[in-house]
Amino acid sequence: MSSVVLFVNAQKYAGWKTVQITKNLQAVSAGFSLSVSDKNNALIKRLPSHSVSIRPGDACVIELDGQRIITGYVDKVSPSFDSSQHGLSITGRDKTADLVDCSILNTPGEFNQLKLDRIVSILCKPFGINVQVETDVGAPIDVFSIQPGESVWEAIERAMRVRGVLIISDGFGDVVITHGPKNKERNKEKNNRAATALIQGENILSASAEFNHSDRFSVYKVEATSPWSDDLPAEFANAIEGEAKDKNILRYRPKIIKAEAAGSTAQAQTRAGWEAVVRAGRSGAYQITTPGWTQVNGELWSINTLVAVNSDWLSINGDLLITGVSFSKNNQSGTTTQLTLMRPDAFEPKPEISPNTDPWNISGNLS
Repeated sequence: MSSVVLFVNAQKYAGWKTVQITKNLQAVSAGFSLSVSDKNNALIKRLPSHSVSIRPGDACVIELDGQRIITGYVDKVSPSFDSSQHGLSITGRDKTADLVDCSILNTPGEFNQLKLDRIVSILCKPFGINVQVETDVGAPIDVFSIQPGESVWEAIERAMRVRGVLIISDGFGDVVITHGPKNKERNKEKNNRAATALIQGENILSASAEFNHSDRFSVYKVEATSPWSDDLPAEFANAIEGEAKDKNILRYRPKIIKAEAAGSTAQAQTRAGWEAVVRAGRSGAYQITTPGWTQVNGELWSINTLVAVNSDWLSINGDLLITGVSFSKNNQSGTTTQLTLMRPDAFEPKPEISPNTDPWNISGNLS
């Protein structure tokens, strides 16, 4: 079907010739770029003569094959024409882009004994963004301080790392506090696995991978101060520590990370486990392009789902985690989806990453 519809100001715009829509598990805001250019001035027959009736800042909705994927705002409008054609290009982002762009003016500048979802809700409220929770956010965070000049999303990311969870856009203009699909499997939740496997020689149009250990370490130590350090002797104020090991790194490579804020031992431990698995995940990044935008069940390819991958050339025969999707349409490649993939536990904090679990080292399920 491969239809893209832009809804702006109660108007429906379709027939786009070039499409690029991107979502990523590590970026809360999805983005889109749409353009159309018709020779012989055919475009003016389908759009108002003043085609810039779409304005920067307009609220918009993007649907792919009838499925909503972005609820946000138009960032940029670029109309053009010459003696033989009219053209129009529009780019924009999810509503959550405001969290990325904007600074925090909220008071107080410090939150005490609040749970993660409450902190995120307070930070998102001025932007009209609601917060949904589908995972355990843990105990209240003892002290969470806003750092001068940081953006809303930078603050949310720091809080997210403390609890080892994911915060993503739901495509409808709100955010969801969730977890990786391995936890979803254990909790018997649905929609954690792609319906279509990716197989070399069948539905993989092109693929590449990069394996890089330069930002990984054998042991991670997170050091934090106590929230009540003013009441403690100096020798105990900085005694809070968390540790995680990556046994895939065979030589001695220690890494000390200073926590951005005061915290408990449990928070430091979660942060260390998060640092280990995220760095391990990023060290093996796969890019796979497959035809079309949907799987065999008609659903769009989706981030935070597991997919079976079989490629001899990439040395993988097992599950990977979809961390990014990019839906494209153009005259050269037609309609395709590029998937970014990492190890399946890339966002599941753990005190130890078992040896021989890097995707390029083994075949079979990587669970």
